[in-house]
Amino acid sequence: MKAILILGCLCLAASVCACHTKPECDADEDCPSPETCVEGDCIDDSCPEGCPGGTFCRSGYCYDCNWDDHCGVNCTDCTSNGIGENCIYYYYPSEGWGCGCYGDWDCLGGLCCNANHCSTCP
Repeated sequence: MKAILILGCLCLAASVCACHTKPECDADEDCPSPETCVEGDCIDDSCPEGCPGGTFCRSGYCYDCNWDDHCGVNCTDCTSNGIGENCIYYYYPSEGWGCGCYGDWDCLGGLCCNANHCSTCP
């Protein structure tokens, strides 16, 4: 039986086609370690040599922890707290990157930005 691969679909000579339409993953937790979910596919994006502190590995490269989901010295996920904080660079260089806000517009659920952190409004 003859098989032809056409645009990600497997088509047999009998004109029966099967396409991979369901994503392999929705989140990193759906993939075996060290793979992560990238656009619906589990990808091994590990860095064999590891990454230095304050950086994280994605797609085989080390990046500084200044992303919303990898922020600061400990690469904290700012999006997990559910209050709207982002990865921000604080006004004082000694404080560096961390989860916080620049203004009330960054905060969710009627919270206000006080001293660079989302909290109840005064």
